[in-house]
Amino acid sequence: MARSVARCVWGSVAIVAAFALPLACTLFNPLEEYERGSATTDAGADGALPQDDGGGDAASCARTRWPARPTVEDGAENVELIQALATFSSEPDPDPGASVVQGYDLDGVCTCPEAESCKPRASARPHCDGPGGVDNSGGELLTTIASLVDRKADTNSRLRSGDYGLLFRVRGYNGGANDREVELAVFLSNGTDGIQDGGVPPPPTYDGTDRWTLDPKSLAGGAGPPYVPNFLDAHAYVADHVLVATVDFPIRLGRMTIDLSGSVVTGTLVKDALGYHVDDGVIAGRAPTRALLTNLSVIDDPFVPGGHLCGTSVTYLDAKTKVCETADIFSDLKQDNTSAPCDALAVSAHFTSKVAQLGGVFGLPPPITPCGPQWVDDCSN
Repeated sequence: MARSVARCVWGSVAIVAAFALPLACTLFNPLEEYERGSATTDAGADGALPQDDGGGDAASCARTRWPARPTVEDGAENVELIQALATFSSEPDPDPGASVVQGYDLDGVCTCPEAESCKPRASARPHCDGPGGVDNSGGELLTTIASLVDRKADTNSRLRSGDYGLLFRVRGYNGGANDREVELAVFLSNGTDGIQDGGVPPPPTYDGTDRWTLDPKSLAGGAGPPYVPNFLDAHAYVADHVLVATVDFPIRLGRMTIDLSGSVVTGTLVKDALGYHVDDGVIAGRAPTRALLTNLSVIDDPFVPGGHLCGTSVTYLDAKTKVCETADIFSDLKQDNTSAPCDALAVSAHFTSKVAQLGGVFGLPPPITPCGPQWVDDCSN
């Protein structure tokens, strides 16, 4: 019985948070039917992921790629922007005709009808890409994980409460529609200033006065100011008002972090009365299965009091099966389109951000290690 209920959790995406688990299991099992995903690309000489040159089978799909680096510049300012995540969603948009970018073709392959860019687990269903070759096989799985991390509130509720966040710092922006080179730094935040005092963090107002703490893991040396970022693209750019950066960083989902590699971040810079905000933001990358499985251990087992998702937990073993069968890409871009086994999930998330301020440095206690400090797992066993 425990195993069947555990399977229900991992087959019931957002429904987990909204309905009783047994009811959800009888109504929905979207992960069993979801067949979209795949991702990757080789880095160029300047660290940027390459653009599609228009080659390949044009009849298969018109690959969805991020804007190319502009050839001209049309601004003369020197702007610094601090942005805080305002909304975030890893769920694929159910409307394939939506005007916003759903994600990106990361591996240059339109899986189905083309072959996958790595060797999936034998028991896995085909990981067919979305329209335009968009890779996001792990999107719904991340939504499920987020609902299990905190079954009382979703990610956006936590952002609006100031419990945790993500910050972007753009430097050297010329203020125009096109800028051939800007700097993008990413900082994790453990909440708005005030949370470090042990009280309830003040909810952000998004009026330019919000001060967000900086996680020491985001900073070289773990301290500041000055705030020297660990997650940085010094060669990002702006093309027709769209910021484009290639930078690897973890995404916070409550107590759990999702490590990303081979990532691209885009977002439309919109000038407003407070400075700028970002619309139509996209974070697309690869979540290595080894890190993802290991990091699941911080989640409470919903069916075993005091248990966690690791070791021989029945719930964990079913979660592991889902993760390994969803893997559709390489964590290392250089292994794309080889016969090596897939070792990552392609993920894509949408976000918006608002003007903010950098606050003080504030770290969290070390994560729990219910299966021991040496616990790791991957899909090879």
